[in-house]
Amino acid sequence: MWVSLRVRIVLTALSYFFWVEANDGKGSSLDIKGLIDVEEKLLSQMVDYSSVLQKKISLMRRYIALMRVKQTHAEPDREQYMANPLQSYSLIHHMHFDWTTWRRLMEQSLGREQISEIRALMPQISRIEYGTAMQDLIHEPMAAVPFDPVEALELATFAYDKERPDLAEMWLNVTLSGYQKLSPSKKELYKVLSVVKESEVQKLYKKKSDELIAP
Repeated sequence: MWVSLRVRIVLTALSYFFWVEANDGKGSSLDIKGLIDVEEKLLSQMVDYSSVLQKKISLMRRYIALMRVKQTHAEPDREQYMANPLQSYSLIHHMHFDWTTWRRLMEQSLGREQISEIRALMPQISRIEYGTAMQDLIHEPMAAVPFDPVEALELATFAYDKERPDLAEMWLNVTLSGYQKLSPSKKELYKVLSVVKESEVQKLYKKKSDELIAP
């Protein structure tokens, strides 16, 4: 079943105004406002987390640059350069102490505070009327709303679960079309997040076709 292929992604958000309009009278505008607030908090934590990572990366890059300069000084004959007792002692000290420190630094868990904040915010996402919103959306792709492949694939899966293979095929078309239009950088992001691949959509097409022709 397609359920086993559900997209694993934390932040999937559709257009604010469209969702409010599509769910008018169902109390979901309040939910959407809450979702927007939660997403802003999540993004804020991600910014802080990336800052923590960047500081560590910057430190490592400065050290790498320093070591490259030292290696350049030892050219063209490193063994002869290290024959100097001062240089050999510097190398021995560096190998014994610096790399131990770097190993410990690389083993450190980063962003614990940010991860804790994100974990605390996650339960608020489940209160959004996700199923109701998808039920309203599956019947016709809205040309004015730019669905990305993740959103379209979720709707295709939802339509299939509701035993509407015709709607599932329609949303698979949106998924595949959207994926093919992605920039290389966004495709790389999708790959990192393990969300949706063109090959996966093609497999879903084949599965749907096989089930339709099965006796």
